[in-house]
Amino acid sequence: MTNNLAIGPTAAVNHSLALLRAAAFEIAVEPRLPLVPGIVLATDPAAVVLGTVTSRPGEMLSLHLMPQGPVRWVSLTLDLGWIDFGALDLLGIVCRTRAPRAVTMVVHLRTALEGGNVDVAFRKSVVAYAEPSLHMDAFDFSRDLGVPRGMAKREVVVMFEHTDFAVDLLNFSVFVA
Repeated sequence: MTNNLAIGPTAAVNHSLALLRAAAFEIAVEPRLPLVPGIVLATDPAAVVLGTVTSRPGEMLSLHLMPQGPVRWVSLTLDLGWIDFGALDLLGIVCRTRAPRAVTMVVHLRTALEGGNVDVAFRKSVVAYAEPSLHMDAFDFSRDLGVPRGMAKREVVVMFEHTDFAVDLLNFSVFVA
């Protein structure tokens, strides 16, 4: 999958996610690990985190991470690019997950503003179970007033547990309305 004919504010990120779903690799975890253009796995550079990141066609991403002590963060960052929320009613995510034991993830919308980033968590945490499960959440801009409006650089950031975990992100998508 090399071409992106989609249009709209989420076209680039959903194309990056499609590239990841089509990829085939198994690599060791590094503090900053670009997976495909626009998607980066990051771990606390002050910590030692061992593990593997695997992508198989049709199953987007499998993570097996083993922190070797205290770790401040493990995250997957999806670059949304510059989006103007002024004309939108909502921004949402849909994901399918699976894990050998329950794994909780918190998803944030990050907005880069002068003076720093503003992170706002989606209302519901993602929980992966042994059976594939579907999660959906959205910011309703008429009531989620903490999300900065206007044109800004945006990212979706998936924050993972700080302990040993294994999880399969079978699919992930971002949508707007």
